[in-house]
Amino acid sequence: MKKYVLLLLFFFNATTFAQSLRNTENPPIINVSLLSEITAKGQKITAVALEYEDDLLAGNNLKTIYQVKTSLDQQELQERTLLKAYSNHRPERSEKPQQGRFVIIELAQDDPNADVYQLNKANETPLTVREKNAGGQIIYSQKTQISRIPEYYQQRLIYHIYQTGNLPLLNGKTIFPTQIKQSAERKNIITPFIDQFTSHRIYLNTPDNQLLYRLYTPPHQQTKFPLTIFLHGSGQVGNDNLAQLLSSKGAVGY
Repeated sequence: MKKYVLLLLFFFNATTFAQSLRNTENPPIINVSLLSEITAKGQKITAVALEYEDDLLAGNNLKTIYQVKTSLDQQELQERTLLKAYSNHRPERSEKPQQGRFVIIELAQDDPNADVYQLNKANETPLTVREKNAGGQIIYSQKTQISRIPEYYQQRLIYHIYQTGNLPLLNGKTIFPTQIKQSAERKNIITPFIDQFTSHRIYLNTPDNQLLYRLYTPPHQQTKFPLTIFLHGSGQVGNDNLAQLLSSKGAVGY
């Protein structure tokens, strides 16, 4: 009986080792992109795109073989809520599965760990302003107009993606259970439209009297579009003009 047990254990270990070796000879997941969008409550990670070496053999109902968790500042792992998972030919969401080498894992935007930045207070120093009182007299008073500037978590936030089942590819290979992690650095995050805004500055008379702004240029250069100027409450007091793009769908909605 002992011989049978030993042989069975040896076979199991050898099989597990062989599967592990097949997954490490070539990286089973080539790349991970975090997909975000601007919501009414700011920028949120709402999907993960996994790139494999070839198209998936079947791209429907993949939710059951994936798990996504996050860790901030090396704290305990927190679950993300999976909505659905499917294949696509580009690292972006799709209304229905498309044949391709990417797996798109959609996540709930209202998860408490969906954020990619924290908001830090700025402009807390009171300023002396000249105004009229109730009697119409000119007076001077101290006023503070606090703004909140986003500070990205960057490498502090790590996404852990687990593939818990086998995934067959069109080239005949099978990707066995594996896991991968990706930091929430801005270079790893794809945000439609926001990524196409470019940063500029303009000044009058002296460089100290400058105005920072961001510009989105439509890709169709031969088509005429109206010039839309979007103003936001933090624009006149902040030292960064990214906050007004991330805080709501205002500028992106246009």
